Amino acid sequence: MGPYILSFLSEKAAKMFRSKGVRPTAPAPVIRVTLRQFFEKLELPAVHLERFFIRRQRPDESADSFLRDLRELASRVFKQLNPVECWQNICERFCMGLRNRGLRNKFIPKLEESLSIVLIEARGCEALEQLDEKRAAEESICLALSQHCLNPKPIHRPNRPAVPTREECWYCQHFGRRAQHFGHNPPIRHGRT
Repeated sequence: MGPYILSFLSEKAAKMFRSKGVRPTAPAPVIRVTLRQFFEKLELPAVHLERFFIRRQRPDESADSFLRDLRELASRVFKQLNPVECWQNICERFCMGLRNRGLRNKFIPKLEESLSIVLIEARGCEALEQLDEKRAAEESICLALSQHCLNPKPIHRPNRPAVPTREECWYCQHFGRRAQHFGHNPPIRHGRT
C-alpha cells in the first residue's frame, strides 16, 4: 500500500512522508495514521486562517456569537502573535464582517475604535432590526385588516329579476291561469250582467 500512496504525493510530500520513518511495507492503519497526522499539521492553520478572513456575520447570528467565533478562530490562527496584535486582527475582522452595512461603513475607516464600542452599537442595531421586523409584521396585519374592512368582497348573487317570472313563481304555479296577485296574468274580467 505504501508505494501506491507515495505515487499520489508530490516529491516534497513523499520526502516528508519518508522522513517520518514509516516503511512502505507497513500495514495500512499505520500509514493512514501517519498521513492523517502529516496532513493535519500542514493544513489546519491555513484552513483556520482562511476561515478567519472570510468569516462574516450570518443573518441569524448575533453580534456576540459572531465575536465569540472570531475569538475562537483567532486563538487557533494567531498563536505566534502577541495578544494586542491578535486583538487588533479580531477587531478589524469584526468590523469588516458585520452584516449591517451602515455599521460596517461607519467603523471600517476608524478601525482604532474600541471593540466594545462597536459591539455595543452592533447589539443596538440588532435590537432595532428586531423591532423593525416586529413593527413591519404588525403594520402588514393592520394594513390587511383595513383593506379588508374598506373593500369588502362583494357577495355573489345570481342575476334574478325583482319579480319572479311565471315559471318560478309558486303562486302562479299553484293557481295557474287564474293567478292575478303578482301581475303575471292580466286581470280576469267578469262579464257584465
